[in-house]
Amino acid sequence: MKIYKEILQVLDNLNAQITSQTVVTETSLGAQVQNMSLQQEKIDLIRRIIIDILTFQDELLHVAVYEWMMAKQMDTDVVKITQPSLEKYLIRASQQTQENVTALDLLWKYYQSNNNPASAAKILHNLASKTGTMLTLKERLSYLARAVMCMRSDKVGYAPHLGVFLKDLEDKLDMAQVQEQVLNAIINIKTTQPNAEQAITALNSGLYDLTQLYEEFCDPFNLWECKLAIIDCAGYSDNALIENIWHHIIEDELRKSTGPADDRMADILNKITLLIGRYKNSSNCVPLDYIIERLEIISVKLRACAKLVPDAVSLEVPMEMVVQIYNDLICSSTTDQFWSMGENEFHLADAFTELVNKFLANSNSYDHHLRIKIKATCEDVVAKLLTTLYSKPNAGQLINMLKNVQARLARC
Repeated sequence: MKIYKEILQVLDNLNAQITSQTVVTETSLGAQVQNMSLQQEKIDLIRRIIIDILTFQDELLHVAVYEWMMAKQMDTDVVKITQPSLEKYLIRASQQTQENVTALDLLWKYYQSNNNPASAAKILHNLASKTGTMLTLKERLSYLARAVMCMRSDKVGYAPHLGVFLKDLEDKLDMAQVQEQVLNAIINIKTTQPNAEQAITALNSGLYDLTQLYEEFCDPFNLWECKLAIIDCAGYSDNALIENIWHHIIEDELRKSTGPADDRMADILNKITLLIGRYKNSSNCVPLDYIIERLEIISVKLRACAKLVPDAVSLEVPMEMVVQIYNDLICSSTTDQFWSMGENEFHLADAFTELVNKFLANSNSYDHHLRIKIKATCEDVVAKLLTTLYSKPNAGQLINMLKNVQARLARC
């Protein structure tokens, strides 16, 4: 043991010289350059001595050197060591206490430095999965992302025996990203929610599955957008539940909106179209027919401009889909009491007219087959609207607008 102390004393003396040289009293550039050069020489000397020490097959000596290096925060140098004793040391150190993140952090870097990405990924996964306040959710996300990168490197994760682990990592990363969204949502409301701080601590202290996020955080705090993210991540299909979530999202935006009707409607549409764009590739999260109907009902109640909803939605949704949804909505509105009340009965016709005008203004941007398809649906809807409106009083102006649209469609 005495020889170990002597060796460590040599390393301490050299390190002390480096530390003392970091304080430069000379102001000349030449003196500073000379000081930096001497400092680097001492650092290189320490590295050479450590390499020489580790050539001796004395594992206890190796451990003493590793502990000294970690105490001096020489992490970059530690992970470059290729001695098998380092792996054993780091594994033992990581198992001593649950909170020993430093040893695990060095262990995955050691594996990565020694071209063992699968082992690095497993350690990164273990780090991310640790419970406790020693790590934040942001750090856990970073570990999971690095683990996925390790498994994808050189297609190591596509080996038959590792493919399941890669898929598991990707799924956990997706869930952790949803958890981050939940965390940020609660942070945004923490000043008005008495239990928010407790939830924030919990979300930073470990990884949760989607059911836990939904039941333990989204439900108590009414995090409707986060619920939608969970539904998307899970691939869950429940039309009634999804429509209820969208209903609350839209109503929340309506409550938050202020100012003139068109400004309020524009604010609502900005949020809803953002979400439509985010989830438009989802097979179950965007019930467009329901969303458009709810938006049009709000537009009517606010007495907003009829073009706002079709203009905004058609920016995120293909025109042929929007036209068909309005076709279905107009057909179903004939038996809906809401759309037969007062001025409400003309609103969908106004909105569809604006939608067709947008299509006609950009008709050359569609290929021939798609243009003909959209045109046919538009002509059919316009004809049905005219048939209905001919029997309505005070519909003259709208009838003329639809006739004009009908003539332009014929020339399209």
